Amino acid sequence: MEKIVLNLLSNALKFTFAGRITLSLQATTDGAVLDVRDSGIGIVAEELPRLFQRFHRIEGVRARSAEGSGIGLALVQELAQMHGGEVTVQSTPGVGSCFRVTLPFGHAHLPADRVDLASESAPARQREPHLAAEALRWLPPASAQASSTAEVYAEDEVRARILIADDSGELRDYLARLLGARWTVDTVADGEAALAALRRQRFDLVLSDVMMPRLDGYGLLRVLRADPLLEATPVILLSALAGKDDCVEGLQHGADDYLVKPFTAREVVARVGAHLKLAARRRLAAENAALLRLHEVGMRPATRDTMPGLLQAIVEAAVAVADAGMGLLQIIDPATQTLRVAAQTGFGAEFLDRLAGLAPILPPRRERLIIEDVLASSLFAGTPVVTMLQSAGVRASQCTPIYARDGRLLGTISTCWTRPHRPDDGVLRLVDLLAREAADLIDHHERELALQEIRATLQSFYDSSPFMMGVVELDGDTPTGVYANAAMARYFADDDADTDNDAFPRTGATPATRALWLAQCRDSQRDDRPVRFEYEHPEPGGGRWLNATVAYLGDGRDGRPRFSFVIEDVSERKRQEQALLDADRRKDEFLAMLAHELRNPLLPIMSALELIRRRGGDRFGKEHETIEQQVRHVVHLVDDLLDVARIARGGLVLNRQPLPLRDAVAQAVHMVVPLLEQRDHRLDVQVPPLNLVADEGRLTQIVANLLTNAAKYTPRGGRIAVHAWHDGAQIVLEVRDNGIGIAREALPRVFDAFAQKRRDAAPEGAGLGLGLSIVRKLVELHGGSVRVHSDGAGRGSVFRVCLPVIAGPESRPPQTLPAAPASTCRPQRILVVDDNDAAREGIAELLRAVGHDVATAPDGATGIAAALQLRPDIAILDIGLPQMDGYEVARRLRALPDRIEPRLIALSGYGREPDLQRGVEAGFALYLTKPLLDRLIETIDQWGREAASRDRTPE
Repeated sequence: MEKIVLNLLSNALKFTFAGRITLSLQATTDGAVLDVRDSGIGIVAEELPRLFQRFHRIEGVRARSAEGSGIGLALVQELAQMHGGEVTVQSTPGVGSCFRVTLPFGHAHLPADRVDLASESAPARQREPHLAAEALRWLPPASAQASSTAEVYAEDEVRARILIADDSGELRDYLARLLGARWTVDTVADGEAALAALRRQRFDLVLSDVMMPRLDGYGLLRVLRADPLLEATPVILLSALAGKDDCVEGLQHGADDYLVKPFTAREVVARVGAHLKLAARRRLAAENAALLRLHEVGMRPATRDTMPGLLQAIVEAAVAVADAGMGLLQIIDPATQTLRVAAQTGFGAEFLDRLAGLAPILPPRRERLIIEDVLASSLFAGTPVVTMLQSAGVRASQCTPIYARDGRLLGTISTCWTRPHRPDDGVLRLVDLLAREAADLIDHHERELALQEIRATLQSFYDSSPFMMGVVELDGDTPTGVYANAAMARYFADDDADTDNDAFPRTGATPATRALWLAQCRDSQRDDRPVRFEYEHPEPGGGRWLNATVAYLGDGRDGRPRFSFVIEDVSERKRQEQALLDADRRKDEFLAMLAHELRNPLLPIMSALELIRRRGGDRFGKEHETIEQQVRHVVHLVDDLLDVARIARGGLVLNRQPLPLRDAVAQAVHMVVPLLEQRDHRLDVQVPPLNLVADEGRLTQIVANLLTNAAKYTPRGGRIAVHAWHDGAQIVLEVRDNGIGIAREALPRVFDAFAQKRRDAAPEGAGLGLGLSIVRKLVELHGGSVRVHSDGAGRGSVFRVCLPVIAGPESRPPQTLPAAPASTCRPQRILVVDDNDAAREGIAELLRAVGHDVATAPDGATGIAAALQLRPDIAILDIGLPQMDGYEVARRLRALPDRIEPRLIALSGYGREPDLQRGVEAGFALYLTKPLLDRLIETIDQWGREAASRDRTPE
């Protein structure tokens, strides 16, 4: 039945170009009735009586294919009659045709010898989808059809290459779709194109039509079977000629199979697959006969010890397949680029020695060399090579180069015969296979040696490294060690176990340490970057500090994330850092104590000087001025030391506020005026209204240090200028002098700490060499830069400070402090608490001299008791008091009953940032460092004026 349906459908498809083809099956009283109806070209009435005759073809009609044997419909009729049925046809030209097949039910009408009830086929309803799919394959490809075909044959992973040669485009397309889902398919339209394609590349099978233009299938077969390179290619002929003689003729021409049209998809796929398998088996059998020993070669690793035996097996296999008497395999020596014998069979030691001696004049050849007769060859005529070969009994030879897959020439494999001989192409192909096998072995061996060398080098590097290195994998949240170097093993040699991997050291990590490592590994995996961290590894008697870097390497073979790590024991560094921190802290404490101890004795001196000045000691004015300048110089040195210490440890914090540049310059000039007047310098200040965001005190210090530097190094009566201007996104402040200048070689080190290149030029000495260093650090903290220029000795200097213009709140207007008459200041009740008798009494006398009511106390407890009696307006407290420091005294004074709330002033030799912050927290309205009293007196006077103003204001 399949043959009947397929032939009728094939006929309908061949002559139908538009419309539809309908297949229907119904049961009638006469039996089963199959109708195949199409909307094709139709059949003229005079052709209908002869339609079912064998070999009858209607000439001159339009059809999808010009081929056809005229037996398809005859076969349908004969098959129907064999089943006791009949086939009829009705057709109208231009409208279509309908073929009806009627078959009686049952089998009583059939001869008994034609009935086989034991092998009853599957029900028809189960076979219908197969028949429909078979018919649909002849239609142009559609997405659904293509996908279904791919699903049917997707299980076959062998991608053989097939060439289809047929002049019917529809048949080529059909076969390409049918076979392309399983194999790689190329198509051509005739025999000449097929031959050209076969000579361009190798095909595993050819599917060729018999009747083709230019070169038919038989002609193609004759050419293929005469070509040594193509003679083994399997060929299946396709033809509509279905006679036994036709099949025999095709096979006699050298075809491997003969497939009669029409055929089913299953039939063509089965036959193509079978012949591909047969061809593969034939090739395998031929190769197995020659390469039996290579099975052992492939099973043995190519190591330094096994390599000679493997190469020997290849040489012996080459001799066997070539039916030769001798053979040798030579490898290029990388050092000399000459050939050396790695394996041989059939040659004696004398020949091998002479061959080694001739190696320099026998360079490796990059192409195959065949000598059919050594005596007749001109290649080695007149050379010692001929004599050497004759003495070894060599009359013919072939030498095949051995190439690596990357194109490198590795050596040669040769076979030799004792008679004139030319190996055929089949032997040479097998020798090529052996050469490729040898190439893979040699290349693999060389790569293994190189890899072993690299591994040994890396292992030596890792094991000689003081750092701990290794690789771990994460199985969920559980780390598994993969590799660890010697340093890792030594470091954790005595620790408790935390892993079952004997190849990995046991680290004794705590759950907290494991959690830390897990988190760092996850971060590295998430961000795909190395992560560095430090932690203290717990140990009995104190932990060790480790600096670790982990990097995500990707997933391992089991799909688990893999990480590399490098660990450095930084315990000693940590101890050194802690020692440095302790030393730095002790240094800060020492500097603070030094400043305190230096400032405390200076306070009575400054108090006494101020008393002398206020009491009219004009006849000692010069001496008074000298003492005051020197005291201020000492204070300046102490402040510089403390500033450098703060900057060095990063403890200097800027209090940025919007302010006019003029204010900072004015305050700096005010601070430096005594020195300028002493040296009779002329000062030119040109600062326009420029606003910026900066720390006012530190900006004033920058300008004051630059002015002090200019005043020191400018001869008496010199000129100093301070100019400022706006330049784009920055403000430029320039301090220029006509002083002694700076040598060119000294310019790069002007801002270095303790640089004193011009000490001898300063009459009163250059100080500690910290002023300009502090300038640079403060400018950089403001985000600016400072540069110096000098044309040389005696040409003056120019210091230029550039500060960024930072957007901020509107700056305050320039400060104008109106001078209030002294008569408006109301005397204040003042309590002075200081354990230094001279300082305490000096301040008290000075304040009494200006009209204030002053009480004193040597310690905190006495001061609190005095406050209860005096009820002071102002309390001046030393911070470094015995038993109860100034901060505690301040807190207790603020907590006194009866609303005793004096304004608190801290007067201390300690002036560090933490001291100032504690002062604010303790409630001090003003924190002053000894010994300068200018601001103390000014502040008390101002508070007195404010009190007097409140007294005059009516309630």
